[in-house]
Amino acid sequence: MDTVSIWELWGGVAVRFWPVWLAMLITYLLMRMYRKRLGVFGHLLDSAVGITGLMIVLFWLFTALFADIVSTFEPLEQFFRYRKKPPGIVEAESMIPMYFGSDNLGRDLFSRMVHGSRFVLMIAPAATLVAFVVGITLGLPAGYKGGRVDAILSFIANLI
Repeated sequence: MDTVSIWELWGGVAVRFWPVWLAMLITYLLMRMYRKRLGVFGHLLDSAVGITGLMIVLFWLFTALFADIVSTFEPLEQFFRYRKKPPGIVEAESMIPMYFGSDNLGRDLFSRMVHGSRFVLMIAPAATLVAFVVGITLGLPAGYKGGRVDAILSFIANLI
């Protein structure tokens, strides 16, 4: 079984994300051009922390959007011959490396991670909404009453 070197591994992963890098660059340049019209969102470009946070979110978003282009295999496709293989193992038929290796069913971990970003994007808004509702519901009375009520409600919020 063939494997790729560490440099081919990291270089291959970086190249697989070309549509993501391109979309991030275009978004960044458009935000720079229309900075004043963006209002509050334009202020993200004023600091390195804002740009870093924006790039992380854009990378995640564009990875989910371009998952079919970025991934090397179907996320549920099984290669029984390649069960529990290390990163960089090359699949014999297609000669495409499994960049992050394979799981115990022979599925490519890189493709599963890329396609998994779509599910995270679907779940994250719902989880944020639940946290917001719980925080408001328990935080308002805790802040208003203070003292023992605050301690009890804060404990309940931490349990949730």
